[in-house]
Amino acid sequence: MDVSGSMSQERKFLARSFFFLLYQFLNHKYEQVEVIFISHSTNAERVSEDDFFKIGTTGGTIISSCLDLELDVVEKEFHPNSWNIYSFYCGDGENWSSDNEKCLDLFKEIKSISQLTGYCEINEHYKGLADEVDENDLFHGTPWGTFSAWKNEETDNLWSKLNPLCDNKFKKVMIGESNHIWRAFHALFGGKASEGLDRSRFIPLGRKNPSCCRRSRSRLASY
Repeated sequence: MDVSGSMSQERKFLARSFFFLLYQFLNHKYEQVEVIFISHSTNAERVSEDDFFKIGTTGGTIISSCLDLELDVVEKEFHPNSWNIYSFYCGDGENWSSDNEKCLDLFKEIKSISQLTGYCEINEHYKGLADEVDENDLFHGTPWGTFSAWKNEETDNLWSKLNPLCDNKFKKVMIGESNHIWRAFHALFGGKASEGLDRSRFIPLGRKNPSCCRRSRSRLASY
């Protein structure tokens, strides 16, 4: 997860709420799962669950630092031949343009070893726009037609650069307000994935949650 200076309190709230829903899904679907937490600004660090949900914002942004770290952790501890790997990144997409090409290559590598890779971008300018588009077209690999012009016009941003990777193994979602979180989750996992989850229990809080970090052959990489 991006914890750089551009990640405001509102953006962090949305990002952590997104991960909280993922925890509900994991606890519902798997009896045991190993969760790895990675936070980054210009440098990435493997952190505890507590720090992941509480760490403050600081510094600039180099997204590739966390992607490099995840690949290093996978190589040393979670070989894809023995583990099912699910990788999820959440941030505001504000990155050095010179780093975006490297990120594209790293995401390609992560996609190749993962069952599913999810890229979640937090942008408050997307508020309300989800209601203007057909729900079936909400979370595809290209920016929505009514969303901020720079996303459509500037091809150097990471959101646009990731378009060629998008398929059933690599999915992009955008969140602008808390109401989008559940819809983004459905876009990533599909309606059947959330069967049995009680939506009324989904309270988007950036808080520490009960640990679900137990060894098994399923793993979620949150970064």
